[in-house]
Amino acid sequence: MPHTPTSLSSLTWLKLRAMWADSYGDMDQRAPVKQAGPKVTPERLRDQFLAADLDMVSAWAEALVRTVEAHRLPTREEDVLQRLADDLDLRTQACLRQLGDLTIAVGESHLSFAGNVVYHTATEKESIPAALYYAGVQQLTLRQGVESGELRALVNILRSASDEGEQCSDDAVTLLWDQSLQRIDWSVVSGPSLPWAAPPRGITGFHGRAGTRTLATRRSRAGTPRDGPTTGRSA
Repeated sequence: MPHTPTSLSSLTWLKLRAMWADSYGDMDQRAPVKQAGPKVTPERLRDQFLAADLDMVSAWAEALVRTVEAHRLPTREEDVLQRLADDLDLRTQACLRQLGDLTIAVGESHLSFAGNVVYHTATEKESIPAALYYAGVQQLTLRQGVESGELRALVNILRSASDEGEQCSDDAVTLLWDQSLQRIDWSVVSGPSLPWAAPPRGITGFHGRAGTRTLATRRSRAGTPRDGPTTGRSA
């Protein structure tokens, strides 16, 4: 502590003391202190990336459902449908650029990605998940390079399969098969809770395995149905 000169007035001494206080303490206390951030671990990074992916795929699923529902409306404005189709196309391409192929698992009342629900509906009425699930579709995969025309075809398939007011006897599997989509695959499985009266028309390879009936729906390059993995795709 500096010595207090006896010749200084009380006021001068107080001013000097304040200056010394700033020099030794107060100014340092007001200076910003660099805080150490949370430790970045691989697990933390993975969770952050997954959360971002889920947000993106959830937005894609909502866009898909929104587009399908718009096509059900009796008074459909073409410009509105085109905007929805363009939005779905942009979101699809964004997902494929970020994720590679986009695989969506199908549940009775939901769609999920990487084990997480990205779309859920509380009712089976005109439900896209229910229409796929009860037809036996286990998952859909959109491949890189999928074109807007294939997305429009998928929208029409889902509209027809889930529209209770449409007089269509074909289920989702038959409609997917008929469209011969090049970059949209599907896998099909039926179990005790998914009764099949008969294989969808035009499809072979229907057989039993370990108490679970499976349906092979892969075509060869010649366009002839053949037995194979329980996935559907036009090669």
